[in-house]
Amino acid sequence: MQPGQDREHAIVGRISARLQTLIGTGRATADFALLCGEAERRLGPEHETTLLTEYHLEVRRDADRGPAASVPVWESLRERAGKSLPAGTPAELAIRFRHLRRLRCRGRHGDLDLLVGLCREEIGHRAVIPDPHGAGEARTDLALALRDRAWLGGFTGPAARPDPWPDLREAVALIEGEVRRHRESPVPDQPAAVAARRVQVEVLLAAGRADPAAAGRALAIADELVLAEEDVTDLRDPAYDHLTPAHVLLAEALLLAGRTEEAARVARLAYALHAGTRVFDPARPLLALARSEARTDRAGAARTARAALEQRTATFGGDGPYVAEAADLAGALTS
Repeated sequence: MQPGQDREHAIVGRISARLQTLIGTGRATADFALLCGEAERRLGPEHETTLLTEYHLEVRRDADRGPAASVPVWESLRERAGKSLPAGTPAELAIRFRHLRRLRCRGRHGDLDLLVGLCREEIGHRAVIPDPHGAGEARTDLALALRDRAWLGGFTGPAARPDPWPDLREAVALIEGEVRRHRESPVPDQPAAVAARRVQVEVLLAAGRADPAAAGRALAIADELVLAEEDVTDLRDPAYDHLTPAHVLLAEALLLAGRTEEAARVARLAYALHAGTRVFDPARPLLALARSEARTDRAGAARTARAALEQRTATFGGDGPYVAEAADLAGALTS
């Protein structure tokens, strides 16, 4: 190894060790910014270690900015990583995944179609990398994107998709295969396996509105997840902050089963548990609560739905499908 390479190797080692210390001790965003600046000065802005440090910095900045501001940052970072890094490096893969997940959070008109296309591209990108769990995560992301397009596509105005079933059938096949793969894998990845089960419930809930068997399976799995996830602390990692909490899924499954009082109780608990925490869609338990209250307290349900609409507007902004879903429910309950 040449002297210049020795020096670079030593710098990479020091910065990587400090990065792991910052991650492990939960340090402030400012500490990550200082380390990222040092990496840029010593290694250059396109070095893999710099880009990985910048990834962790931007993940933490996401906690204080909305998806509309976040997505352009990740688009730029993804483009830089694609030009600078070989396919399959940890930084390149992490940046690509984060871009997809923040795009899902933005929820503008057209984002659902864009997300499905990018998730399909990601499966192809992962196919050449010898990492079965990575390819599996890409398939799980596609299943969730298809579920979103099937469910939320009905709230997108002139671009509404009249038939959700092609997307739902594909989503069911993808996620059932992933859950089975995790169950049979000789090298288990427990957080990813439980995350895949959450997506399985999402897909089954969407299908369950016309398929009682799917609704029943969604309820059974959601009930299991509420217990199982208590011990899976890795799911608190920002890599999973795009997923719906298990208590919210259980509330929706109970509602679909007609158990409205239980659904309302679990929805209130879900909202209380996640108030003030990093949650992809903090209004979702309010929507479940409003639907649960509709039969017995329509005025109260309307107030809850309006609160959900305000929350979604604050979270997502604009008039995309997330906001449109809440507006649709609030309008139906006040008419």
